[in-house]
Amino acid sequence: MPKDLEILISEKSTLNRQFFRLADEAGDPQQLVSELFDILPNKIKEAPAFLLITGKWHYDYGIPYINLPENTNVIGTPQWPEVKILYQSLKIAHTYLTHQQFDVFVQRLIDPAKHNDVLFEMRPLLYITKSFCPIYEVSGYGSGNKTIDWLIKPASPPFFLTEVKNREKSMIKFLHDVTPKLNRGEDFIIPPKPDPGDLFKSTLEKFKSRIDSSWLQGVWVQTQIIEDRSSVIQYFNKIDHTILQFLIISKWGKDAFVLTRTEQQKRQLIDFFEINESTLLDY
Repeated sequence: MPKDLEILISEKSTLNRQFFRLADEAGDPQQLVSELFDILPNKIKEAPAFLLITGKWHYDYGIPYINLPENTNVIGTPQWPEVKILYQSLKIAHTYLTHQQFDVFVQRLIDPAKHNDVLFEMRPLLYITKSFCPIYEVSGYGSGNKTIDWLIKPASPPFFLTEVKNREKSMIKFLHDVTPKLNRGEDFIIPPKPDPGDLFKSTLEKFKSRIDSSWLQGVWVQTQIIEDRSSVIQYFNKIDHTILQFLIISKWGKDAFVLTRTEQQKRQLIDFFEINESTLLDY
């Protein structure tokens, strides 16, 4: 971490110590905490943990945004994930993935450039309290031989097929546009609207056409920037409704922006995934 950013830190700790603190808060057995921490690659175990002035514990694990105009590099919370998110993601993966899938999941966390992408794949399962059966990286339900991140089957329909993506492209485009202006000290900057197509990249082709109302398929996205609401809605409405029935934009809290084809579909998603619907796109 750059020295000039340490002013944002109010306390330092270790990832191990913070894992046990979170376990105490959640009432999780210490054996589980030890298992989850021990399986982490050393590179992640050794990441410094610190309490930001926001009151949340983070750890230093990520790649700064580089190759921006005027040799500018940018670092912030995408490079400092929350310790709680790592812990929650590991718990979900440990619970619902096969042993082989879990081992692969943990190894994929090593790459700092993909770390947040891998963590966010567990987000859809975080708040579900109803009975359900999830299958990770499911095959046979998508187009051709393509796999889909999650098949989630409640006790009764609808069943959910969803691709889960952490999107940073809009943020990087934004930084490319505003960096020279910020470096010049401009006070009033109007950035271009993000491209809503970036939210759906490498997802739509995975789904096959369905007209069965007992299935809902869609994309669950985390974005690092405020998307333009009207542009997102217009883009979603142009997508074949038999290919995609929903879009959810969220971070790790319960608040989420939800687009569907019908109000009934929206209610089904909100109820099952324990979502607090938000009309805004910043979380």
